[in-house]
Amino acid sequence: MNARQSAAAKPSVVADTSESPALANLFLEQGHATRIELSIPPRADIVFMVISGCVKVTAPTSNGTAIVELCYQGDFVGIDTAMAGKRRITTSARAYRHPPGVYTLTTNEFKYHLGQSREALWEVGVLLAARSYMQTDWRLENHGPVASRLARCLLRIASPASGEIPVTQAELAATIGASQVSAENELRKLRARGIVATGYGTIVICDRGALRIMAKPAGP
Repeated sequence: MNARQSAAAKPSVVADTSESPALANLFLEQGHATRIELSIPPRADIVFMVISGCVKVTAPTSNGTAIVELCYQGDFVGIDTAMAGKRRITTSARAYRHPPGVYTLTTNEFKYHLGQSREALWEVGVLLAARSYMQTDWRLENHGPVASRLARCLLRIASPASGEIPVTQAELAATIGASQVSAENELRKLRARGIVATGYGTIVICDRGALRIMAKPAGP
């Protein structure tokens, strides 16, 4: 199967439900359909949109391997690198359970087709601004008690549809800047209260409301 198949066979629901429909259509119409292998080094010359499954993007930190983002259906990977013309700082993009379906474009293809669509170009600007805001917000709020940092992190990276989070406890600890023992202790408390459920390499949010209360910064 390639990306230039008949419109009826394409996953148009991705564009229909995307917050960036013109950008999604660009990938569906011009991209190359493929699947991400279990673990790959991120190519600096590739941009892709996830159409099924989950892609875990990670980077090294002083505490271990941290989660940069978890990408689900309709999410884009590599756009910031392509637009900035910089080398990619992440170290791997990994599949969760099954190789996710993606539509890929080389950086040059992406820039060329982007130049043909004013709507898609505008959506890229909005997307990059939102990511910049989120990253700043994340840096500012990644302080305080481990429990609050953990709650904020779980809410940020969980699947919007299922609440599932394909992440190990070691990755979670590195992402929030805590020791693995501290992260495991807080997860144990959440599990005992029925707020999350845990399995091998995965966490599922059972009570988002309770997590949101925990995620709020403490008052003065």
